[in-house]
Amino acid sequence: MKCHAAVVAVRVGFAFALLSAAFAASALTVEPLPGTTPQSTRELTFFPVDVGVLVRDDTGNPMPGVTVRFDVPFLDSAGYAFFPNNSNQAVTDANGVAVPQPNLVASNKDGAIAMTATALVSSMPVATFSLTVLPGPPRALVALSGDNQRARIGTTYPLPWVAQALGDDGLPVPYTLVQFFATLDGGTFPTSNSFFSKADANGIVTSPPFTASNNAGPYYGDASALSGLNDTDPFVFFHFTNLAVDDFVGRIGGPSMVAVGETTIAPFVATVSNSGVPVAGLPYRFAADTSCGRFVTGDPASAEGVTDSNGRASSPLYLGVARSVSCAVTLTAGDVPSVVDFSMHVFSYAAMVLSPQPASLVTTSGQPFRVVVSFAESGLSVDAWTIGAFVTQFNANRNGTSASITGVSYSGNSLALDFLANDKQGDYSITFLVGGGASQVTVPVSQRKR
Repeated sequence: MKCHAAVVAVRVGFAFALLSAAFAASALTVEPLPGTTPQSTRELTFFPVDVGVLVRDDTGNPMPGVTVRFDVPFLDSAGYAFFPNNSNQAVTDANGVAVPQPNLVASNKDGAIAMTATALVSSMPVATFSLTVLPGPPRALVALSGDNQRARIGTTYPLPWVAQALGDDGLPVPYTLVQFFATLDGGTFPTSNSFFSKADANGIVTSPPFTASNNAGPYYGDASALSGLNDTDPFVFFHFTNLAVDDFVGRIGGPSMVAVGETTIAPFVATVSNSGVPVAGLPYRFAADTSCGRFVTGDPASAEGVTDSNGRASSPLYLGVARSVSCAVTLTAGDVPSVVDFSMHVFSYAAMVLSPQPASLVTTSGQPFRVVVSFAESGLSVDAWTIGAFVTQFNANRNGTSASITGVSYSGNSLALDFLANDKQGDYSITFLVGGGASQVTVPVSQRKR
């Protein structure tokens, strides 16, 4: 085994020596790519054309596989230009081209920079670049697109993060160096969650697609730039919410009962949310059993729409058609459909039972008294506020003994009526009617002289 290893080592060393000798014998040349020198840019931005070189052999053919090092001297007069992530080396491709990525970023001072590119072979051929740094670094970043997005967990957000770099004058700063960042808890970019990008000639930079993690909830990332040693670096946040698989659909309002032949005074209302965030623009559908009730506008059996900006779904008003203890009304909404039950008690006035308390009473002339009437139908309580045709009749005696109503209040299935007895005495009665007299009850009153 030891002898075999020694042979392998000799062979590898020999091959490397041959390769180095081949590069040396070829008398390589290194030349800047077109447009890379001379050129200028503003402080702390990339140069308009990425610096790079073409390496050729002595016959002028491109040389692949050659490592090239790009060096920028530090000069106090012009600060220090740099390659982010220390990316100052690149290997020539099949076309003999080497372009380091991320590319060169200008220093934080204006002035001239002389950069060299050296092929790391024995002959060490060198190319020189003449670069100029101009004043005016980026001072602000603004979000143009991609903020306040929502996407299901594990899916890609519809819009990339897009920002624009601005200078002191409020105008775009071209080719700004921008770093995007997002936490792994919230989601991922294709290669890394912290990386550098180059803005375009309008100072606009666009991230690659961003994919939500499997953690539902609100998150944020940011884009940042450099602005100088003693200045606050500009940055901008991008907020996003990873939505759970299921939406939450909850009833927040609407009637629970209505009389036959009457229309509700309010619609059925629900909200759709996900991870605590209202879901706008989500399709929904209300459906009604028309044998006992229907919607008064559009299709009597169904009503469709999309949730508003607050995640609300709302139906048309509803008309009671026939008596039913539980007339089906449902709402279906959500990407994974949820069904909310809005079933209605459609009651009949003719079948309603009125129960007064007290059933009879003795009062004194000139004094107040109260009668509370409760309502039920089919053995179920009926909310007093749904009674749309309630009438009180006074059946005065020959002496004109009677009372007047001074107040009305609702509580659940009860209606409380406050009266004031007149100054007469004698017996009379008060009749309470609903549904135009379809159901009624009478309370005898004995009124004594004070």
